[in-house]
Amino acid sequence: VICKGTDVYDPQRGGNVDLSMLDVLQIFGRAGRPQFDDFGEATLLTSSKALPDYLRKLARAAPIESCLVPRLADAVNAEVAAGTVASIKDADRWLDHTFLAVRLRRNPLAYGCSYDQAQEDPMMGRYRDTLLRQAARKLDEARMCRYDKRSGALAGTDVGRVGSHYYLRHESIREFNETLRQHASDADILVVVCGAHEFEQLKPRNEEMAELDRLRSSEACCPLRSEKLRAIQDEPAGKAATLLQAHISRAPFAAFTLASDATYVAKN
Repeated sequence: VICKGTDVYDPQRGGNVDLSMLDVLQIFGRAGRPQFDDFGEATLLTSSKALPDYLRKLARAAPIESCLVPRLADAVNAEVAAGTVASIKDADRWLDHTFLAVRLRRNPLAYGCSYDQAQEDPMMGRYRDTLLRQAARKLDEARMCRYDKRSGALAGTDVGRVGSHYYLRHESIREFNETLRQHASDADILVVVCGAHEFEQLKPRNEEMAELDRLRSSEACCPLRSEKLRAIQDEPAGKAATLLQAHISRAPFAAFTLASDATYVAKN
């Protein structure tokens, strides 16, 4: 197996990034034919700048940690919307079967648990309960779930089901609830939607500014005009608003990065 290059474009981060070590290991795992070869050979072609980092990661393979804690509230909302979780106890049973629970018992300090807490509660039951109650409060504030602090009951809402179906983060839903108004204009709605946390990585790049200005100046590409849109045009939300209007208008993009970002905005 030959991995030709490790520089890939990530629209969520708004630029080129190195291929993750997990992806490299998955590619290397394809080397060798099962039942025919006793070993496999893999070759990685990368820059001299990234080479030491890949060698270090290959030689000193660190344990893989869970990334569920920052997105725990969204995961709980999905389970509530699916009907598999109806209380904090249900959520704890669900969480106990995740990779987070395994790593939490092995390496609690990596997830914000203090040394004293880990010594008093080696199975991490109380700490899991704390994480779940924090997640439930966030969902209740975003009106995605109804959370009873005394009984620990969790009940889904229409907003939570919509957020689960379209993979919306609870932070975005909370901002929609706070800023959207019943009689808002199309431009106001566009500003709120494009200000969602899903687009916070779409930072305008210097080489894109000329084409973004060209798209904004064309009423055929970007027909919506408002002071709020002009105020955010140099921010990720302004770029997302421009790309979304241009995508709907089927405007062509000269820059490949803008075309990729427009596809990301449209899908989200």
